[in-house]
Amino acid sequence: MAVYVGLPADEFDFYGVRKGEVVANFELKRWEKPSGEIRSATLNFRKWFTMINTWAYSSIPSIFLFKTADAVYWIDVREVDARRVAMGGCVRQVKSRCDVEPIIRVPLDSMKLVCQLGSPETSESTCRQ
Repeated sequence: MAVYVGLPADEFDFYGVRKGEVVANFELKRWEKPSGEIRSATLNFRKWFTMINTWAYSSIPSIFLFKTADAVYWIDVREVDARRVAMGGCVRQVKSRCDVEPIIRVPLDSMKLVCQLGSPETSESTCRQ
């Protein structure tokens, strides 16, 4: 499977493509904290809604990826409990000063571990390049 980066206007960050056909959609969130300091990832409600509808109407899987400073996690959007919506936004300004919108908190313990990233001291990693 090849992975393509979405354009700024695209709904998804990445697309998985096999034999010219889109076979998966990926949304990636990155935080530069160690996973031990994080209880949940935040998924923008609008993105979740697009991902769940894409899955429902096209049967193309949508996957939420979460990268911390020391690990990578994933969850199928169908497994995200979207009943607990809160208002949230960026810690630092990204798009605008009022970058606040509905979000879903996805508990880290509900996600599956893809791999552990090596620490700067050990540089050991279970991730494949």
